[in-house]
Amino acid sequence: WASFFNDGLLNFQRIIVDSSPTGKAPNTNYEGVALVMRSWLFSVTTDLWGAIPYSEALKGTAESPSYTPAYDSQDKIYEGLLNDLKLANEKLVVGGPGVQGDIIYGGNILKWKKFANSLRLRLANRQAAKKSTESRAIMKEILGDATKYPIFTSNDDNALIKNTATLPSNNEWHEVMVRGSRTDWNISSTLADKLNALGDTRITIYANPVAGKYVGHPNGLPDAIATTYLSSSSTIGSYFTRPETPSVIMTLSELNLILAEAAIDGDITGDAKTYFENGITDSFDQYGLKVPADYLTKVGAVTREKVKKKK
Repeated sequence: WASFFNDGLLNFQRIIVDSSPTGKAPNTNYEGVALVMRSWLFSVTTDLWGAIPYSEALKGTAESPSYTPAYDSQDKIYEGLLNDLKLANEKLVVGGPGVQGDIIYGGNILKWKKFANSLRLRLANRQAAKKSTESRAIMKEILGDATKYPIFTSNDDNALIKNTATLPSNNEWHEVMVRGSRTDWNISSTLADKLNALGDTRITIYANPVAGKYVGHPNGLPDAIATTYLSSSSTIGSYFTRPETPSVIMTLSELNLILAEAAIDGDITGDAKTYFENGITDSFDQYGLKVPADYLTKVGAVTREKVKKKK
């Protein structure tokens, strides 16, 4: 909670204030980038805790500070975030003022616009069950004008934080598992059993083999029993424990699975099967892998349950 508000949201808020038209250093692209990141982190925070300070938050250093902000309901927070992401897309101007120190897109404003609109689709989809009319209108607006509202179209558009081997910019899994020498986190049997049954080669990325096999750790066991499986189950794949492995915020694969779910629910037009299979293909491609020849046949027809599991 403290890290999200004090280390993340407050800093994005400072960028928005300073780069606004009346701020210390007006720059519409800095403002747009910070709006996207503030919206993303607020969405993570409300998804974790529900009602949180939102409309009155981040005003501790304002001209008229607020030290006891009210808590907003999640539906009101989502409404604000969806509006902010639309505003961010408008603020972000390709060919406009540059941004420095961008560890996600290296100053590529078109990719920031794609992230803003893809994230807006994520949030619209998440609230669709309770606000179907509003969500459908947002999805239609974005998908109806690719020029005004660009979205992810390749894995090169993925929102990834670029980590490095230089501390403290290393990957968090590297920090915990390698530098912190943690040895009690192995992969789940739910994951391993499913991927093994499908012949899913992503298991070679997600886990390290034990005696040539990928074996999961049973879920939900008491500590005393769970620890007896550690030597015989697969550890987290070495790809994820490298210091420079990027931290994932959102990917093309997730976006296509979002669109598959929306198509199944009737929130958008389009073929759910195509979106679903594209999402699977994009996920393999993200790790430099090809979809096995018979994989999509094994996965079978698209269903809402399968889409949710793949997401």
